[in-house]
Amino acid sequence: GRLQMDLEPIVEQVQAALADIRTDLPLKVAIMGCVVNGPGEADNADVAICAGKGKAVLYRQGQRVGNVSVEQIVPAVLKEVHALIKAR
Repeated sequence: GRLQMDLEPIVEQVQAALADIRTDLPLKVAIMGCVVNGPGEADNADVAICAGKGKAVLYRQGQRVGNVSVEQIVPAVLKEVHALIKAR
């Protein structure tokens, strides 16, 4: 659909970037390719991205943080994960 995008490269980049993070706390990171259905799914994740064509919405623990460009998805997710780890 028009509001969806191919997330496979982004998911691979996020997985690679998170692979080195060591924490005893379970963190759920969700990367979703639809800005329409994604927000409901974001409620169950610590950090979530709902990406559509050309834009993405970032959520932290179910709360909308704001919009990020597609190019900023990976750094934005990493920033939120590091912030959550520090906060715990």
